[in-house]
Amino acid sequence: DSILIETPSGRYALIDGGRSPGKLAESLGRALPAGAHTLDLVVTASPDIDGLGGLPGLFDRYTIRRVLLAGDPARTAAYREWVEGVASPSRSILMLTAETGQAFDLGNGITLTVVAALPTGAILRLEDGNSSFLFPVVLDAVTANELATARRIAPATVLLAPSHAGKDSVSAGFVAAALAAWFLHQVEAGERPWQCLIDLTEDTFAALVATLRQEGVMRNDDVTLVLGWAADEHG
Repeated sequence: DSILIETPSGRYALIDGGRSPGKLAESLGRALPAGAHTLDLVVTASPDIDGLGGLPGLFDRYTIRRVLLAGDPARTAAYREWVEGVASPSRSILMLTAETGQAFDLGNGITLTVVAALPTGAILRLEDGNSSFLFPVVLDAVTANELATARRIAPATVLLAPSHAGKDSVSAGFVAAALAAWFLHQVEAGERPWQCLIDLTEDTFAALVATLRQEGVMRNDDVTLVLGWAADEHG
């Protein structure tokens, strides 16, 4: 559970770090060019071990300029340890607390914005010219519906499925508000693809599909297949 952002000018931002320091190091080793040892921004979007367990391994391998902390550090011992490491004077890392509306200029017209800072973590939005990516890293259906009702969710090109698209992780109103042309979903062993859509009630699911068709989002074959498969699950 980690997202690496690379800008055309060679700046790097990392959102979460997954559970394992070893796996994060391996992934970054493959993704980053040789000699790249600086992370301009590391965002702890989720205070849970699945999101930050791998982050402490960064200290010995990379220079970290800024760290954005979202969620309550008291939620887990792993988060408290990460915060203590970031705060060490020997590392000179600028430590910031996530606030709704914060925007970080990553250069080349790329901006990372905190859409919502919640006790459970942060919802982030990455914008690059005409493209936008919505990362609701931590979300539940109730909060998702509240954000959509308050019109705090703007349309995005790509929507990352929250919580592996698990049960009660999103609402029909939230997905309709995002109006994404693409959905990203990480599937782990034993998970049912797009469980979050399958778990929508028949009425809300029908409303979601109708909205997406009306707005033209379902022009994308992948989205059509995903929603069509979930509709079959509803019978």
